[in-house]
Amino acid sequence: MIIDFHAHLAYYKTFSEDFISEFFINSLGNNQLKKNYKFLKLFLNDPFCDRLVANMDEADIEKTVLLILDFGLKIDEKELDEIYILHHNILKKYPNRFLIFSGIDPRRGKRGYNLFKKSIFEYGFKGLKLYPPFGYSLNDKNLSPFFNLCSEYNLPIMVHSGNSLKSLMNDHSDVSNLVNVARKYPENTFIFAHAGYNVSNNIDYPGNVFMDISGIQTLYNTSTIAIKDSLRKHIGLYNEKILFGSDWPMFYFLKNLNESITNIKEFLKSLEFDASENLISNIFSKNAIKILQSIKI
Repeated sequence: MIIDFHAHLAYYKTFSEDFISEFFINSLGNNQLKKNYKFLKLFLNDPFCDRLVANMDEADIEKTVLLILDFGLKIDEKELDEIYILHHNILKKYPNRFLIFSGIDPRRGKRGYNLFKKSIFEYGFKGLKLYPPFGYSLNDKNLSPFFNLCSEYNLPIMVHSGNSLKSLMNDHSDVSNLVNVARKYPENTFIFAHAGYNVSNNIDYPGNVFMDISGIQTLYNTSTIAIKDSLRKHIGLYNEKILFGSDWPMFYFLKNLNESITNIKEFLKSLEFDASENLISNIFSKNAIKILQSIKI
């Protein structure tokens, strides 16, 4: 059994145009996409997750966590409401295959908090997704009620960590800053997105922090000895805190989830630590189950 703890809806209407342009075209360096924006929209056209579910079935993925991104000032509140309703409809169509984490920019203030509460108590969403590089700090006072509600119901908080697109405010997602916030709120469960492989420095993670390995695909062919040494130490030390995340649809223009999972397992084994069945099962399911079983709503 596999649980994918980091995925997104592959639908172009849920992304800002700037994000699509910079990530999917410029960052991936795909010349064909640069020439044919229409092709990109065809790829990002799975509004009810039918293609994703087919990929999940092939890859033996039992459940996937879909993360809503709130692009802040780039989308208005009506658009965000529609994105939430779309995810709610996916949950109704595939109730046993998905969990939804609500994405909110705290600068929306009380209206944003009310939407978050509605998503939890009416839509059945199960967590919070934060993306500080869009322009806010995790110390924003508007986040306090979000953290308090998450603490009350053991709702996990997924936070983007490390660099994002060059045009964004990447200093807000520095891992050391995220660790400080996790220590400030020890009753909350934090998941640092991408931190399971983004380990360029030695950080002592507090016990309420989990890490996902979404984006590890970028290291297949570029890992230096130093990076592999850091990964080996990191995964060995924090094995019971690391989660598999595919980051669907970000790396899947030419491959499916099943192929990606095979490649990730091979890459983990290439790190030359004891890639035992227990270690692999921790990353791909057991650690995720611990988080999900603790949710109180």
